[in-house]
Amino acid sequence: MYLSMLVILLIFMNIAISGIVRENYIKERRETFDLRLESIAGSLRYYMATGEIDKYRDQINSILTLYGRDSDSDIFLLDRDNIIVGSSNGMSIGNTKDDYIVKRAFLGESEFEINTLDQEIMNIAYPIMSARDVIGVVYVVSSIGDIYDSINYLDKGLVIVSLVGIAIMAIVKFGFTGYVLRPLDSFSEAILRISEGDLDYKIEINTNDEFNDLAETFNSMTHKLKEADSHRKDFIAYVSHELKTPLSTIKLLSETMVHDENMNIDICKEFMEDISSESDRLTNIVNDLLTLMELEITEMKIDFEMANLKAIAEKVHSNMTHLAAEKDIDFRLSVAEELEFKFDPDRIKQTLINIISNAIKYTDRGGTVELKLYSEYDSVVVEISDNGIGIPEESLPHIFDRFYRVDKARARATGGSGLGLSIANQIVSLHGGKIEVESKLGEGTTIKIRLPYVV
Repeated sequence: MYLSMLVILLIFMNIAISGIVRENYIKERRETFDLRLESIAGSLRYYMATGEIDKYRDQINSILTLYGRDSDSDIFLLDRDNIIVGSSNGMSIGNTKDDYIVKRAFLGESEFEINTLDQEIMNIAYPIMSARDVIGVVYVVSSIGDIYDSINYLDKGLVIVSLVGIAIMAIVKFGFTGYVLRPLDSFSEAILRISEGDLDYKIEINTNDEFNDLAETFNSMTHKLKEADSHRKDFIAYVSHELKTPLSTIKLLSETMVHDENMNIDICKEFMEDISSESDRLTNIVNDLLTLMELEITEMKIDFEMANLKAIAEKVHSNMTHLAAEKDIDFRLSVAEELEFKFDPDRIKQTLINIISNAIKYTDRGGTVELKLYSEYDSVVVEISDNGIGIPEESLPHIFDRFYRVDKARARATGGSGLGLSIANQIVSLHGGKIEVESKLGEGTTIKIRLPYVV
């Protein structure tokens, strides 16, 4: 009887855990796409509002292709008549889509569905709004086979663990009934508590046998579930907090301009500049969030290839010299050798831009920022130094934490999102490298990126 109960409990536990993990993965994937679709809708709104789709078809398809490639998805644009007028893959133009989620999108609601008939697919329909009217719909078809592969792998692991547990119970049932039932009671309590949403609950079994291993595995699994839930809550809280101020500012300025028919042209121009600045800030925050989600949720792919770091550094220096010149900062470049080796040029370029942008932001007018490249033993070193405001010693261990700002007020004033250094650190880690930081308050900061010199 007890063995039968164990089998039933383990089956329900496996189903519950598998379901929770699958729903969390799908929810996080959906949130990632919603952020991307908000950006896509913003990019396409102008072209849809003109009503001249044929005139702007190349621009529309370019935008859809860019986002489709980044998300490994097929993306379509539908007009008010449900006709496909744009496509990331150049196919299906002129066809119609009138399924349930499209109808919901034309009512102004983003909707999605999961199709697992032939393969695991997520379809998302996202409305393009102009004022209060829906002028088009962005339709995404994306494979979520990786999620189901992960769930299948988890299910196999749970089955193996369950079978091991059942085998152990069958062997010791007759001689150690009481000894076996105590761990079972713990597992039953744990399953009940977790099903009620208590992810902090831990199984405590003070033995040195397989039940202890099973309990540790179970606790590890619930810990990962809690981390996933915590990341989701942190993300939502951060987005709500960071986007509220610029959105409020844009709304206030735009409403003022709408209601004040006699506004002075100079004041109107100043308001438009402020709106543009706040829009840029929103764009930077969203882009950083998308990159971070890609790093932490979809495991960003690093495309190693033979590339010349000197050429990339020179391009970054050239592109960012104007930013330094706006503050009369002397931006120097020193490269001792060519430094050709295997790395991901796009990701390392992104890392350099993130760190150099910080150096320029936190260096006072008339200061100096220097970018150096050199080899050292079996590593390539990228050294970025400045004579800026520096970082307090107590803040150094935290500067690579997500959303961390040394000076929150100054960071928001300069448009910082608190994500740039975290993104840079994760990219370098994925290369097998590390970042070292030295800083003195009031004297400046030196950041060294060490990458493996692989040829």
